[in-house]
Amino acid sequence: MDNINFSHEHQDVTQIDNHHKDLTAAIEEYFNFTDKTIPERMWHEPLDKIKRKRLYELEFTSSLSILAAIEAAFRIDYLQRCYQRKPKNELSKALQEIYKVKESKGFRSSFMDDILKTWKEKSSIAKHKFGNLKGAWKFRNWIAHGRYWERNFNRYDYFSIYSLAQDIFSNFNFIEL
Repeated sequence: MDNINFSHEHQDVTQIDNHHKDLTAAIEEYFNFTDKTIPERMWHEPLDKIKRKRLYELEFTSSLSILAAIEAAFRIDYLQRCYQRKPKNELSKALQEIYKVKESKGFRSSFMDDILKTWKEKSSIAKHKFGNLKGAWKFRNWIAHGRYWERNFNRYDYFSIYSLAQDIFSNFNFIEL
């Protein structure tokens, strides 16, 4: 199987957080109308309600970006361990075995069932951190697939997802590009 060519366009969580803060400030400023003309498309409901909706949607899009960055970090780590064949430890060997067994899938190995499960089994990371990520992944799937079903998982918001990301990037020893 050929190695994947990395785009180097994956986002850093700090970049996502800065973007989130900038857009939050922009929405707040936009809805701070004084003598500005209110666009006709906003005449149907109170402006504070529209502003809350915009901020609510921003929470979802920023959370999804952070969860995507987390997945990218795990996948880059997985592929780097397989391509470089190091470090020589139990985790790397187990991930390399998945890559061999799933050679027809190669870089498309399952994030939850292959990569994350192996990290949980073969690393010294506290098990509750994987539970936190698994719960957040249900939230990610709900957002990514259109939010059409009733939530049956813990509620998450941007700040809980951002905190989860900070915890992961502080405690997991990823191999970077």
